Amino acid sequence: MFFTHSTNSVDAKGRIILPQAFRDKLGEVFYLANGFEDCIQVFTTETFEKRVKKITASLPAKKAYAVIRSLEAEEVKLNAQGRVTISANLRSKHNIKDEAVVLGMGDFIEIWDKTTYDKNQSDNKEDSDSALLSLSFEIE
Repeated sequence: MFFTHSTNSVDAKGRIILPQAFRDKLGEVFYLANGFEDCIQVFTTETFEKRVKKITASLPAKKAYAVIRSLEAEEVKLNAQGRVTISANLRSKHNIKDEAVVLGMGDFIEIWDKTTYDKNQSDNKEDSDSALLSLSFEIE
């Protein structure tokens, strides 16, 4: 499971260092794909394959194809320095430039442009606080 976050620089070639804890769990090959809102999602091969199977099993073929195609998933590997290269297409689509937030979300990771992430957090603070408060009552 992925449960930490960090802010990392993105170099001119689109390379970013992922936290060591994430690199240890991702495996040799993993996937980058369009995420919800304005982020890139990162999946282990196992998680990505499970999600694709679930999509194809639960939707008619034409819709499943459209959903899978919209992910624009890319198979990637870490380089020797522990960096992953985010394609120009995904960087452009999600406005990722110099600085990115890498966020563990349980069974996947999100990569956000820092400015977009900060604005999203600010815009959704009231909803987040409300959800956390209701969760605290459920746990007790």
